[in-house]
Amino acid sequence: MKISGNNIKLLLLIFIPALLFTSCKDFFDPEQDIRVKDEQIFRDWYEYRSAEMGMYAMQQQLTEQLFILGELRADLVNITQNADADMVEIYNFKPSRENKYVSPVNFFKLISQTNNLIKILQENHPEVTDPKSPVTNFDRLYGEALCMRAWAYFNAVRI
Repeated sequence: MKISGNNIKLLLLIFIPALLFTSCKDFFDPEQDIRVKDEQIFRDWYEYRSAEMGMYAMQQQLTEQLFILGELRADLVNITQNADADMVEIYNFKPSRENKYVSPVNFFKLISQTNNLIKILQENHPEVTDPKSPVTNFDRLYGEALCMRAWAYFNAVRI
């Protein structure tokens, strides 16, 4: 039997897709080391402190919202012609649901982050809940996280 050019093309059309489309089950879903687990994040005190500094950064962003809601509603500051629509709504005491200043979402993000850090500190350093153990830096982090959570709850209710 002679192999002609048409037969070779036909065989290639059959075998090449068969090779390309058959693969291992996990070929397109390889195990990646990109995901970081909680036990990999918090290895020393500095990493706990970095997580708390991130929460302080989020708290700092919330101060603008608190200033606008407190001072603008109390007529302690006035808006200018350059004020955005959200500020005008608050100044006129008619904030909409979409107004970025009256949304408590960022407060609850901070509460979620503090709850996560508190849980991790309680699991990895149970001495933070023991009043008889000596005071360490982890106790200070634990106290700061508790205070930050209380601050966020207080201000979320206030707005």
